[in-house]
Amino acid sequence: DIQILLFYYFFFSSRRRHTRCSGVSWARRCVQETAIVQTLGTIQVLLCIALLFCWLIARAPLILSLDQKKFQEKNKELIEKQFYFVDENFDIHKLTFKNVALLARSNEEFFVKLQKKQMQPKILLVLLYYFTIKVLVILKCRDFIYFVCYMAISFLGYTYLPFFYALLLLDLITRIPALKNVTLSVVINYKQIMLTGIFGLLIIYIFAFIGFYFFHEYFLDPNIGYFCNNLSSCIIYTINFGLRASGGISDYVLKMNSDEVVLDLFLIRFFYDIIFYFSVNVMSMNILFGIIIDTFADLRNKRIFITEDKKNKCFVCSIDRVEFDKYPGGLGRHAAEDHNLWNYVYFIASMKFKSSIDYNATESYIDSMIQKRDISWVPLERAICLGENYSGQNLSLIHI
Repeated sequence: DIQILLFYYFFFSSRRRHTRCSGVSWARRCVQETAIVQTLGTIQVLLCIALLFCWLIARAPLILSLDQKKFQEKNKELIEKQFYFVDENFDIHKLTFKNVALLARSNEEFFVKLQKKQMQPKILLVLLYYFTIKVLVILKCRDFIYFVCYMAISFLGYTYLPFFYALLLLDLITRIPALKNVTLSVVINYKQIMLTGIFGLLIIYIFAFIGFYFFHEYFLDPNIGYFCNNLSSCIIYTINFGLRASGGISDYVLKMNSDEVVLDLFLIRFFYDIIFYFSVNVMSMNILFGIIIDTFADLRNKRIFITEDKKNKCFVCSIDRVEFDKYPGGLGRHAAEDHNLWNYVYFIASMKFKSSIDYNATESYIDSMIQKRDISWVPLERAICLGENYSGQNLSLIHI
């Protein structure tokens, strides 16, 4: 990949902007390296534009079609009250803007007829509304946002600062399932992680207030001096030092001698250090890490389960490999010949390109089941090669 080549030249480059480009030989080498990076950057930007363009051609129509189906299902009752078919001479003035917009978005045939009408303000507004909705659907798509950000980062690296090329290596997260699970373990439970972080900051704020009130003169660092002169700086440095120190905030606070201070103040300092360590460095951090680790373990187990399920069960009938291994060819022959997944895909796709008038009885039945999202027509727990006497465990869920 281009980003890997860019990383290679940056990592192994012997040039340093301010010190290594002096002299004729180093200057010549710097010019060569810059030319290589510029060339790779140009290729990267062009490929990003081509990738986004190809995605819009290949995936955008599918996304818009899926959005239209979701809209039809969501507004099914409302659409049923409107016209399913409007002839060529329908009067646009007899329909409200809401009804026209509803029909235009839910019925492609109506939208085509609407475009053939003489342009009027209401029709122009409906067309503008229609195309705005379509554009918003594309803009909200995660893949589109990803490709746009990818292209923007490449363009910034090419025109502004080569540092942005390093961010392109994060693309590996989308390509490696294990890295994707690591990212999802943080993203999925972001609310719990955020609330846990806020709770930890509240605890640190309480400890910062106590430290500022009782012994701010003990908050001393050799490099910066006293860092608890006011409450705001005390809170900032308590968060900074308290979270990073292995022993809590006490690692950055001067020690107390019980013989030189009042016993009450010494006891307050003792419990202050102990409670801070256990509540912040032990409890809060372990709760945070526990949420992330448990989520990662769940995602890993789900991925293993899905992998094993694909490997040991027929995708169509859900019968285990053990049952097919009793016969010649086993599960491999059954999945390739009897219950080939792509045969079902091709069959459903052929029905989409076929008029419902030309359906035979079987196709009409299957089409009605698909419209109802009923998969009872699929041979679940049934396979011809196992014979009629086979009776597997019937699946309880036949509707999706």
